Amino acid sequence: MVKKIISVFVLFIAIIVLLGSMYIQKMDEQSIIIRLGKINDVVTTAGIKFKAPFIDSRYVFTKRIVPYDTPPVSVITRDKKTIVFDTVAFYNITEGDKFFVKFKTVDAAQRWLDDIIYSAVRNQAGQFTFDELIYEKRSAAMDKTIASVNDAGSKFGLFVKDIQLKRTSLPENNEDAVYRSMAADRNQHAAQIEAEGEAKYREITSEADRDYTEKVSDANRQSEEIKGQADKKSQALIADTMN
Repeated sequence: MVKKIISVFVLFIAIIVLLGSMYIQKMDEQSIIIRLGKINDVVTTAGIKFKAPFIDSRYVFTKRIVPYDTPPVSVITRDKKTIVFDTVAFYNITEGDKFFVKFKTVDAAQRWLDDIIYSAVRNQAGQFTFDELIYEKRSAAMDKTIASVNDAGSKFGLFVKDIQLKRTSLPENNEDAVYRSMAADRNQHAAQIEAEGEAKYREITSEADRDYTEKVSDANRQSEEIKGQADKKSQALIADTMN
């Protein structure tokens, strides 16, 4: 009876040890095995895996591309206008050991992304005008933002695949002022074009009048010359006839 109890106890301990040492890793997972506070192994393949029971700890991170909705960013453009960017970032963990050393958790990594994306978007916004960020060069600005973020994130095993704008808006407290400023800019630009057109019209009209005057003067001069020659010939013919 005692041997049976011991056998059951040993079997129970063996099962606990086996369960504590075995784990199943999925295709889209990567594991960091920590032993006594240090990284002992980085597991990136799927299947049934083993670790030392009780002394090894397993931290799991996904291999998939993760969407992260970053907080709205208020920035000032090169022409001193304020604009709010609401972005979503798509990132994945490329090197689990570096990621774990720097961040430990996904939440910490996303807080870091908040700061680094805000800094990158703000720096890029300062290099473009309001109109360029809204229409002409938005893609170029976002590409430079992604490159800037990855320059910092590559050291920590984090790669940002894309940053997309969900929404672009103006701060409520200065939206009307910006619209009035934009309207004033457009009116000023239109007035400048109109003034340039008026000046060009006067220049063309002046040249046309000058050409007309010169041509009339030349025609009158040629007419007088022809008339004088005709009178001269007429007088000569009359003189010959009288002789």
